[in-house]
Amino acid sequence: MSKSTRTSKTSKADISASAAKLRLLKRLRCTLKFEKRAWAAGAQLVAGVDEVGRGSLFGPVVAAFVLTLIPADLIFLNIDPNFGQVIQGTLIVLVVMLGGFFTLARSRK
Repeated sequence: MSKSTRTSKTSKADISASAAKLRLLKRLRCTLKFEKRAWAAGAQLVAGVDEVGRGSLFGPVVAAFVLTLIPADLIFLNIDPNFGQVIQGTLIVLVVMLGGFFTLARSRK
């Protein structure tokens, strides 16, 4: 068989790891499969995390999601909505400051 008549398909061993990754990514599809399952099970709020790149985002994303639930919690506690916004803002600032402090402390080790 001459070079001109060979097929263009290559075996998995013939491609680089990055090419294999690109082929895999082309086959993936973004769906709402897991969100639909959660909604069908009765969940009203669904949060997602995209863990790509360097470092973990799971902790800050969960913290932000929990902080968005504060107004609902304060309503159940019969706290004035105006005062509730002050409480929510204070908690958000504290969480961000503590997160920054712990990140800085960890990077100095």
